[in-house]
Amino acid sequence: MTASWVVFILGLTIVSVFTIGRRAMPRPPFADRPLAASPQRSAFERIGRYIRSAFRQPADRSLDRSTGAGVVVVSALGLVNIGLGIVVAVGLWVRTMLHRRRRGLRDQDRIGAALGDVIDLFAVALLSGNTVGDAVRQVSEWSDTDIAEAFAWCTRQVAGGRSFSDALEQVPGLLGPQVRPLIAALVATERYGAPITANLAQLAVDTRADRRRRAEASARRLPV
Repeated sequence: MTASWVVFILGLTIVSVFTIGRRAMPRPPFADRPLAASPQRSAFERIGRYIRSAFRQPADRSLDRSTGAGVVVVSALGLVNIGLGIVVAVGLWVRTMLHRRRRGLRDQDRIGAALGDVIDLFAVALLSGNTVGDAVRQVSEWSDTDIAEAFAWCTRQVAGGRSFSDALEQVPGLLGPQVRPLIAALVATERYGAPITANLAQLAVDTRADRRRRAEASARRLPV
């Protein structure tokens, strides 16, 4: 009976963690890219990585550590006290949910802070007579932000035979809704030849106004 409860608690913990991962705010897929020399993985991280691979989830070292630690702790407590194991499993669920949401908000703040400059780069590239495809490639080379890396991903997709417009339309799903107006303008120009210069100028103004609002809201949350 105890073994059955332990298996149930482990399953609840793992499924809950990955359910949170699916429902979390969009996160740049480049945020956890490995360094040239990857550091040694802890035992918790190796356990979490194995479970994540079994569930076919995307790479996320933070989630690996949380999952691995949760499995070990809940297993040990479940063998000693079923009730305590359930309480800890619920606590880990809540902690992971809050952590991933805070991280998602930080990622969105970083993308919002870089978006205005990226729009300016597109304006420069397009006013120089480049096509949308050439502008996307140039911006991915000129900038080192998550947005630029998403555009580099688009370029690789096109090189693999994918439609350029279709690749661009995937970017909001990678980076979040903040980039949707920019992507819509680029796709309209690529597909229908719609003028984009005035749209980019207005987008830059709107983006910087939104960035100021976010900065003011963050300042108000700081302790006095």
